Amino acid sequence: MLHLAYITTSFKPGAIPNIISEILPFIITDYKISIIVFENEPDIYTEYTSIKNIGISFYFLNCKKRNIFKTYLKLRNCLKTINPDLIHSHLGRADIISALVNLKRLPHIGTFHSVRKNFSPLTLLMFKIIDPLLDFRTGVSQTVIDDFYSSSFLKSPHRVIYNPVSTNRLKINRKADELKTRFSIPENATIIACISRLVSAKGHIYLLNAFTEIYKNMKSAYLIIAGDGPLNSDLQNLAKNLNISDRVIFIGFYTPPSDIINLSKLVVFPSLWEGMGLVPLEALLLSRPIIASNLPVLRECIPDGEGVFFVEPENSKELAKAMKFMLEKRYDDYEPYFTKTIPIITNKYHAKTIAQQYMDIYNSVLTNRSEKI
Repeated sequence: MLHLAYITTSFKPGAIPNIISEILPFIITDYKISIIVFENEPDIYTEYTSIKNIGISFYFLNCKKRNIFKTYLKLRNCLKTINPDLIHSHLGRADIISALVNLKRLPHIGTFHSVRKNFSPLTLLMFKIIDPLLDFRTGVSQTVIDDFYSSSFLKSPHRVIYNPVSTNRLKINRKADELKTRFSIPENATIIACISRLVSAKGHIYLLNAFTEIYKNMKSAYLIIAGDGPLNSDLQNLAKNLNISDRVIFIGFYTPPSDIINLSKLVVFPSLWEGMGLVPLEALLLSRPIIASNLPVLRECIPDGEGVFFVEPENSKELAKAMKFMLEKRYDDYEPYFTKTIPIITNKYHAKTIAQQYMDIYNSVLTNRSEKI
């Protein structure tokens, strides 16, 4: 059985473990899998545990972000030790260092998870430098692929492979009544949810400002912000300064997010840029209406209709109007949209389909390499 090594910078909760945990059950039938992570081992959480439970080997290099040379040496030694047949890197630092260590010795596939705006000028320069060293690249949306390839910024072979929408993350572990008690939310509360990392690109500042308008006119309104990140303290201080801290509940990282979606009447996704955006799709699968930023990638991935409202990013006034409009509608108004949309999402982003698309690329790259020998 051929040996595939996934290489990534971190395995903290987020897109990478979500994707890998969903596709691995289908890929391990054809490949032995190892996962190399540049940083430290994370605390235990659902997706990480599910991967360990199927016998996947992890190699944590315990390297800090800025220690590039140490990461280079440790990755080189790790690849020599485990001796994979091909590598698949995820996230910018992993793509770059993997390519420089590998120097096209092994077949190498890389995946872009975000648009160019997410990367520094130095990282973008390095992407251009290493581009000839990769056999193939994938992007998690057409928007991402177009951003890197339409202007000939990069020239490597490439295609779109969407992220799978996790069925595991859609399970409800705790009922709404239990969570209301846990977070001290009244029974009759109207709950709005935002689930994402607390970083500037996710647009929480604009959401908090928009919520001040909802708070003034809807005394039953509560906002739950689920996620952790470097802006945690800043956002909590902003909520205090806006005099809405009694109605905004920061719950930190929470798994599964389906519990929070199920608790809410409306899910808001105010990102400034995205590679794909899983939370809105998960919300729709749980029959919850969403408000999302009017970004090309979200227009690409989210079916249009009554259950979604697109607003311009960085516009708190427009966001507040959209929230008021969506909250005033009856659930029955959304039901035809969910009936039509749920099968579309389920089929388009099914984990087995995504896994097969990746395996097709692995097999193609390996075949091309063997034919050149």
